[in-house]
Amino acid sequence: MKNPAATYLVRATGDSMQGVGIHDGDVLVVDKSAEVTDGKVVIAIVYGEFTVKTLKRRNGHAFLVPANAEYPEIELTPEMDCEVWGVVTSVIRKMP
Repeated sequence: MKNPAATYLVRATGDSMQGVGIHDGDVLVVDKSAEVTDGKVVIAIVYGEFTVKTLKRRNGHAFLVPANAEYPEIELTPEMDCEVWGVVTSVIRKMP
């Protein structure tokens, strides 16, 4: 951990990020102090709901993009109630 004071753990639920190796039940290591840049996997709150998605910027717009084609992208707009809570730096998975 680069910054233990700004790092927390969160358990993933669902399968929207399985394409990048994040599975239901995995524990995510999240750094609130890490720079949020294009292509990073982030924890965000959108309209009061936590989500983990990849931040993508295209044509001056920002999107939260899942790693599963079954889920839609979320375009971020100024009117939205959305806040990024940190960058996922590692995934911890229990061995079978």
